[in-house]
Amino acid sequence: MQSGQNQFFNFILERTKSGREQEIISALQESFALQNSNNFTKEKMEEVSNKILDCLKPEHVEEVSNIMKQFGSQHISK
Repeated sequence: MQSGQNQFFNFILERTKSGREQEIISALQESFALQNSNNFTKEKMEEVSNKILDCLKPEHVEEVSNIMKQFGSQHISK
């Protein structure tokens, strides 16, 4: 994982509902692998974002959603 990816990974895990951590880990690992291979599409970003938001504690959904909207498009390669 790249430094920024590691920071985002930890940020998201801290905001994840108990028992949903493995779903988040899998979604983020897939997302990072696609980013690193320049195969991260807008559709995949939306899919991963929806998975992540579904696994978050309710009080963190808006915060994380705003961050993903702000920075997510910077990682789309296709």
